[in-house]
Amino acid sequence: MTVALARALVAAGLIAAAAPPASCRPVNPRKAAIERASSGSPYPSRAFDAEIVTIECDDGYRLAGDYVKRRRQSAKLPGVILLHDVGGSRSRWFPIALHLAGRGCAVLALDLRGHGESPTQVGNVDLHSADGSAPRLSSTGTVEPRDVRVMLDDLRNAVSYLAIKGEVDGGRLAIVGAGFGGDLALAAAAEPWSEAVRCIVAVSPSLEDRGLDAVAEVPRIGKGRAL
Repeated sequence: MTVALARALVAAGLIAAAAPPASCRPVNPRKAAIERASSGSPYPSRAFDAEIVTIECDDGYRLAGDYVKRRRQSAKLPGVILLHDVGGSRSRWFPIALHLAGRGCAVLALDLRGHGESPTQVGNVDLHSADGSAPRLSSTGTVEPRDVRVMLDDLRNAVSYLAIKGEVDGGRLAIVGAGFGGDLALAAAAEPWSEAVRCIVAVSPSLEDRGLDAVAEVPRIGKGRAL
């Protein structure tokens, strides 16, 4: 998937077609887990700047994420947001995040609302509200149809967070999603706020899932944006 994704970003004009640098090698998941446990980051510190970030959403909920880029880059960087599948977490993107950062991208890998480390962020409240006014996302990553609109708003906040970073070219952004994350990416591409997103990559989208009909959104997406 890494090679296919890189080709998609090359086709969209976000990264160059040149071979990746030597620092961008495949990551051993076990070694990455050990390094994350000892240092808080699975990214090699000698070549990358990486940090755990928090993104505040419209309702005050906070998403956890990893933000990573190569060191010593002077030009503005294209930005890529990575979205995992239901029940997953941003940790599944570690090897691809490293590869994309090595290719010159500023990468934001998110834990979706109710997933990974997002439920444990300081200030997040119990989302099981009795009156249904808050999204009913559980700590196990269950997603209901009524959660989808809120998760799209979360993604809008993530796009804004990445676009305004000083080192990022806000006009060269991509959203990459797997499974349900791919559905969200396709749905986001049809939103007015996503005009700055040049490329959408959906990996094995479920297409009709939890009330989100990604197939219906495709005709609304600008030509050449969805892959």
